[in-house]
This record gives sequence, C-alpha cells and structure tokens, in this order.
Amino acid sequence: MSMLDQIKQDEKNQKSNSYQRRISNLSKLQSKETKHIEAAIDEIMNRLKEKEKSFIVYGEPQSGKTELMLALACKLFDENFETIFVIMNDNVSLEDQNYDRFVDCGELEASPIRFQELKEDGLALIPGQKNVIFCRKNGNNLREILERSRKLKKRVVLDDEADFASPDININKPEYNPSTINDLISKLIKSEDGGIYIGVTATPGRCDLNNTFQNNAKKWVFVDPYPNYIGRKDFFDNNTKNQKFNLKTISSHHDNPKNLENAIYRFLVKNAYLNIKNGKEDHPEAYSMLIHNSGKKDDHSEERKIVQRIVNKLKKDGEDDKIFESLRKTCCNILTEEERNKVKELEILRFIYKNKDKTKVLIINSKKENLGHSKIAANPKMQFTFALGGNIISRGLTFNNLLSFYFTRTVKGKYVHNTYIQRARMFGDRSKYLEHFELCVDKELLGWWKDCFKRHEMSLAHTKAQHPIWFESKRTKAADSRSINKDCTVNEQGEMKWDKFKLNDEIVRTLKDLTKSPIERINYLLENELIQEVNFPRFMLKILKQNETNNIMMVLPKDEIRTIHTLKDANYDEITRDRGGLIQATVNAISQYDNAQDLIMPIKNDKNQCRFYYKSMEEYKIIRNTKHF
Repeated sequence: MSMLDQIKQDEKNQKSNSYQRRISNLSKLQSKETKHIEAAIDEIMNRLKEKEKSFIVYGEPQSGKTELMLALACKLFDENFETIFVIMNDNVSLEDQNYDRFVDCGELEASPIRFQELKEDGLALIPGQKNVIFCRKNGNNLREILERSRKLKKRVVLDDEADFASPDININKPEYNPSTINDLISKLIKSEDGGIYIGVTATPGRCDLNNTFQNNAKKWVFVDPYPNYIGRKDFFDNNTKNQKFNLKTISSHHDNPKNLENAIYRFLVKNAYLNIKNGKEDHPEAYSMLIHNSGKKDDHSEERKIVQRIVNKLKKDGEDDKIFESLRKTCCNILTEEERNKVKELEILRFIYKNKDKTKVLIINSKKENLGHSKIAANPKMQFTFALGGNIISRGLTFNNLLSFYFTRTVKGKYVHNTYIQRARMFGDRSKYLEHFELCVDKELLGWWKDCFKRHEMSLAHTKAQHPIWFESKRTKAADSRSINKDCTVNEQGEMKWDKFKLNDEIVRTLKDLTKSPIERINYLLENELIQEVNFPRFMLKILKQNETNNIMMVLPKDEIRTIHTLKDANYDEITRDRGGLIQATVNAISQYDNAQDLIMPIKNDKNQCRFYYKSMEEYKIIRNTKHF
C-alpha cells in the first residue's frame, strides 16, 4: 500500500467531525455561546431524519443566522452531503458579506466557490467531492449554476432570506408559469437522488402562504438569538419604563430638514461622548448613522445635501462657528448632568473638531454599488460614517457599530410584515452602547411598525404551537397579495381557537378564580401542566403579557364556563361553529365587556371537554394555509 493509499484509508475510517471542531472553535477560541446553535442544528438534523425535504429555519433579524448556516454546512458535510448551494439576494455586498464569513470558517471541508469563479473555470466542480457554491438570486447566475452543477448529487440548498425572490409570485395567474427565480431554484434543488431545501429567514409567513417549495410549516425550526442580542423585545416593548435606548419621534409629513439636521448633531455628539467615556480618544471607535427615507434607487439627493452640508461646514474654517455652537447646545440637550460631569462639553467639541476630516457619506442601493458602499457602511472605518439607503438596507446586511437610525420610510398603502420587520436594522449586538443608541422615526410609522411586529409575533406563537396562522390588521399585511396562494389559503375574521383538553375540578376552580387575572390563571394551568401548549400557546401568553396594560378579560357568563350546547348550529363534539363568532355571540350587549381589549373564553361540551377561544377587539384578519389543517 502506498503512502497516499494509507492516507486515504485513514481518512475513510475516521468519521468527519468538522461540526464539533466549529462548535469548539466558537466556544473556546472565540468565547461565543453555542447552545442556541447546537439546539437548532439538532432540530434540523431531526427534520432530515424524518425525511423532510423542505422547511424553514426562523431567527430574528440580525440574530446570528449566518453563524448558524456555517455550523450547519459543517454538519451537513459530516453527514455525507456533498453539494451545498448558498443562495442569497441579488446584491454584491450581501454576497461579499456571506462569502467572506464562509471563507474564514477553517472547519468547513470545502473551499467556497462563487458563480463568477465557475464562469472562469468550468472544471472547478468535481462530482463526488464536497462543494459549497455561492449564487445570488439572479436569473442568469442561476441558469449558469444549473448547467455547471448538473452532475452534482446529495444536494442541499441553503436559501438566505428565503422569503425574498424565492416565492412564486405567478402562483395565482390564470396561465400559470412559475416565476423565474422560483423555477430556477426548484430545478437547483432537484437531483437524481433527491434534494433538500432549507430556507433561512426572519419573516417566514410569505413562504407558508405561498407554499414555497411545499415547505412544511409544522416542521419549521425556530432558533434562539445569541445572548447579547438586542431585538424586538428591546425596541418594541409597549412598557416605556423598560425602554433602554433613545427614541425620538418626529412627523415627516412636512419633510422638515431640521429633523435630520438635529439627528446628525446628536449622532456626532454621542459618537464623541462614547469614545471619550471609554478612553478611546487616541484610537477611537468608528460608528455609523443609517438614514432610510426612500425605497428608490438614487432618490437620496436631498438627504445627502443635508449631510454633506453639515460635514463641509465642520471642515471649512470660517463656516464652522455656527455648527459647533449647535453641537454645544446639543450637548446640553441630550446629555444628563451626570454625563456632562464625566465628559466636558469642551472635550466633546474638541474630539469632533479633531476628527472632522474622518467622515464618509455613502449612498447604498445606487448605480455605484460596485464601489462597495454597503460593505463600508456595514463595517465603518471612518469616525463619522453616514449611510443613506433604499430597500437593500432591509435585507440581510448586518450593520456593526450602528449608533443612530433615522427612519421615515412610510407607505401610502398597507405595511407588509416581511418588508417592515426586515427594516429593523437596529437589531443586533448593541448591548455595549444601547443606552446611547438613537432611533429617530416617524411617529405614525412607529405605531404601524409596532403593529407589524405584534401581528408577526402572534403568528409565530401559533406556528410554534403547530397552528400556523398569519394575522393582518387594517394597515398591515402578512404578505403581498400576489404571493398568497389562493388555492390553498383561506381568510378568516376574528376568533382563534386551540386544541381541546379534558376538564377537571382544579382547572374549573382556576378558571373561575376571579382573584387572579386571566393571564395568571392560564399561566397557572400551563406551569402545573393542567393544560399543554397546544391548548394555549406560551408565546401567545407572552404577547398578552406585553399588553397587560390593556383590558384583558376572561369571558365567564354568570361566572360559569359556557357550554357549546346552548348553540343550535354548533359542532358539539369539536366545540366549534362553522360561521365562528362564539365570543361575539356571548358578549354581545353585555356592558362589562365593552372596554375589553382582549377576550379569552373557555367553552365546554357535555363530554367534559373544553377549548379556549381568543378574540382581540382590534380589527384584524387571519390567513391560513389549509394544507396544515
């Protein structure tokens, strides 16, 4: 046996463990928490053992999904998959960001290959060997990849931002042909030995309602964020006492340039303050300000003029007096007395003056995107970095050291959940400076933005509890209409219900205990395992807890659990009524429920079975995929 044969035999006998090496590297060398990654990978591998061919992995915006994908790629190779396609939005900067992360992953048992490399070297892909292939969701790119990879087997498609471009937007057209990107990805998944599709996104509703690649919403994997993650619960907590960041609400209807000017001054002052407070005057840390006013390419000229005018006056002698006087006033307005005692105004102004030439004003999503503006904005090197962006900022890009987000991107129609949830670019690891982070946002937009997240969280709660349904309100939409597959979805109004459970004396006593709030009663039943999460989801309970300042009431007519047999048109065994409206029929004309915001009603049958119904008195609609019911 030759030395090479011996090496081959040794490698064959030794089971690959690149995944464990990756986890060890993250844990020991990089000092990162890995429990949430390991739990998610275990769930994903269970789905594959269950022969699931298409499902979604959910994680909040900027919550570490790329790190998960790296670990997953290592695990897939350990499990003898050969070909991993990593597809993402058609943006060079986003591809750069993901590709660089994969290249830096030393445990990955294959060198990542880009579409461009395959065009230059048609021999780069070898059947039977491990390959990681990067491709943007671009028709020409995908066609080329399909041709070059036709002999590759044991495929897995990892679809980053799976709800963007991948769903079939032609699904409801009379003369049906799948949309181009959807069709090409579908072909990419398929191979002689079958293929796996794993979509990764923070907004999965569109994938379910579109029935994208026949993904099974009951088999989705939900990933917890990393420990220092700052996300929805931090930025959209209805209890303002818990607010740890700086929220500035403005009215953008009259487009007053002073709003943006003042936000820029606050960014300059906070930038300086943080560096001085942290003792980094000699080697300061750069921060960025993100400005998102429009969704159109190159439609940022007015905002750029405002930013550039201030930057120019900072730099030009003779014109900086007024600017620095404005900055001095800003110090007085935004810094507490304690902060001004720690860092003097003169020190802050001196820092800004000293670093006035270290500025960068970047337009993202423009025709000059090949200059890499997105990449520079995402990892600021200049002390005062300003990024003015359109829709691209809403998808995938992680903005490190983002200190200020100026957001006035309103719409005339409805706010689509996936679009506006993805625009929460302030999410991420802001823990070191959260108290100094500023979100400056249109007041009306903030209200509907919160509503998007509320409906989104309610939807996720039900999906986690194996009841995938999606909520809309009068100004928010679960997904754009053309993506919702009308052949397998239905619209419903009003009430929600969960699985039946068996009543016993303790459950009855708890439900009728008026000394406890409805939330406390249900929480007691869950904590003591008298009911299960399929009977009332814990995540739904958390959502209601956040709104507990509103009037949440439990419907108990005459302090008793209602029985379904008083209704002639009901299904007594299932405790349902086809036309719905059980709560409304019960509370109608009863004044004690007039001011209720949320209503929870237990209702039973003569078999001692019970089911919870829930109704919000706000106007909303439910959409569900009938394939799951």
